[in-house]
Amino acid sequence: MYTLKELEEFSNGKIINGDHNTEITFFSTSRKKHIKGEFYIPFIFKNINREVFIIDSVLAGGKGFIINKNSKNYDTIISKAMEINHNICIWLIKDFFKNNLICYYFYKKILTFLSFASKI
Repeated sequence: MYTLKELEEFSNGKIINGDHNTEITFFSTSRKKHIKGEFYIPFIFKNINREVFIIDSVLAGGKGFIINKNSKNYDTIISKAMEINHNICIWLIKDFFKNNLICYYFYKKILTFLSFASKI
């Protein structure tokens, strides 16, 4: 389990909205099934930019999401997400999709840690 503040420290990103002490316990990359409380990571997979599913995650009650600073939809996504939930946690990362493999590695590392920590 990580707080937003800890995630911010691990990355070259910045938390631009939400409480820095919010605990993130569940990460999701699914574009089809969104779960209340998830933190959505919109990877590009099979040439699908999953960033278009961020709002679906927010509508389903997600805690937050990662967004690319260079996204052409940045302003629209941020304003819609904050309109739905003004406390939504937003983790801004520069060149997230450009560094997709690095981010995927980071995601797997978090999942491994959370899996291990839950067994303690």
